[in-house]
Amino acid sequence: MRSFQPVTKSILAQLTSVVSPTNISTAKAERELRSHDMSHHEPSLSEVVVWPSSSQQTADVLRIAHENHIPVTPWGVGSSLEGNPIPLFGGILLSMEKMDSIVTVHEEDFQVTVQAGLCYKDLNEKLSRYGLFFAPDPGANATIGGMLANNAAGSRTVKYGATKDNVLAMEVALADGRLIKGFFRISWG
Repeated sequence: MRSFQPVTKSILAQLTSVVSPTNISTAKAERELRSHDMSHHEPSLSEVVVWPSSSQQTADVLRIAHENHIPVTPWGVGSSLEGNPIPLFGGILLSMEKMDSIVTVHEEDFQVTVQAGLCYKDLNEKLSRYGLFFAPDPGANATIGGMLANNAAGSRTVKYGATKDNVLAMEVALADGRLIKGFFRISWG
């Protein structure tokens, strides 16, 4: 297993060219804010926080990290109870906080396309205008990306299924920087 490399000034420059100077921070306050979740696990600091605003930017950040052997930890809103978003190995904390939009509502099909950083309760508030809702209910106002990462469930799971049961397609940035789209087959019985 290769050891991780630190985030250098050269890497910071590459990251800044991808996401712009306003979407990257090495400030201790920003890193401390995202060093822990709602769990009992010890906090751990990243070296830099990066806020992509698109799937392509996310993929480009991951490509830079992959090529330079830098660890990356995704961050939604820190509502995890398991310690998942804690950057144990330092490196890049990849915050989805600015990817919080509804892309398209397909009202007739009971579908919606969203970005990973959109919070569950915010999504349902916006969908209520159409008489729709996203069924999984993890309790906390978790991000859709975080819910997907954990296959979040909740009080409505028996009737509507967990998160995985309510997703038809995803655009995913892989660890090596490739951007892929995946579609899921629905089984009715």
